[in-house]
Amino acid sequence: MSTSTPRRVIGWIEERLNLTEIFSFFTTFGLSYGEIDLNKPVGQASREAFARELPTYTRGRYILGVLTFLVFLFQGVTGLLLAFYYQPSPAAAYESTLLIIRDVNFGWYIHQMHHWGSNTLIALLAVRLVRFL
Repeated sequence: MSTSTPRRVIGWIEERLNLTEIFSFFTTFGLSYGEIDLNKPVGQASREAFARELPTYTRGRYILGVLTFLVFLFQGVTGLLLAFYYQPSPAAAYESTLLIIRDVNFGWYIHQMHHWGSNTLIALLAVRLVRFL
């Protein structure tokens, strides 16, 4: 496979689909930054978009705050989902946790996401504290 083969494949796909618009769709969700010129081919438009300077909130010292906030929101959502089945009384807490893990559809998955999200949140907060001090 020569080096121009991927370019030809992308060119062939771009003739049939507007890849620039698809790439522009990702900017709506923050998966890529900057505005994309829809009139240019995807290669040229992406090179121009990535050549621009990053916004201030995505630079090194601000990203920890944004990540911490996103993980905090994630913990809120998964905690709310777990709260539908969890019973916080001393007699029923363990049994309700087993119910979530064994019997609720994808309960084990949400429980694990909440568990790992809490570990991630603690680690992010520790890194922010170390950086602050």
